Amino acid sequence: GGNPMDDKTIIQHYWDRDETALTETDEKYGRFCGSIADNILKNREDTKECLPDRSAEIECEVSELSIALDEFLETLPEKKRKILVLRYWYTESVQDIASELHMSESNVSATLNRLRKKLQSYLTERGLGR
Repeated sequence: GGNPMDDKTIIQHYWDRDETALTETDEKYGRFCGSIADNILKNREDTKECLPDRSAEIECEVSELSIALDEFLETLPEKKRKILVLRYWYTESVQDIASELHMSESNVSATLNRLRKKLQSYLTERGLGR
């Protein structure tokens, strides 16, 4: 299609439960989400297995993964959620996160490590991870 839809519009589509949100998200962020999965998993093979084959499965799995990620984030206390989002969505450095949240870098790193393991278990329990 034409120009990618802006984020506020995409987010509004999610709130409105509009199915075009999934297509727009995949078009705009499919590659980016893959790199986030890479960043989190740090293992190319696991990433390939977590990302769907290019087919009708994409929408279903992206949707399932989006829902699972949202649900996972909702289980976290605000500070931990913020750490995860700042690191893997906004790709901020551990140093910047530590400074922003008034934490030590080692505390941020340890928290991220625990959250990655927790997320992996969470996704595995739902048949979305390994």
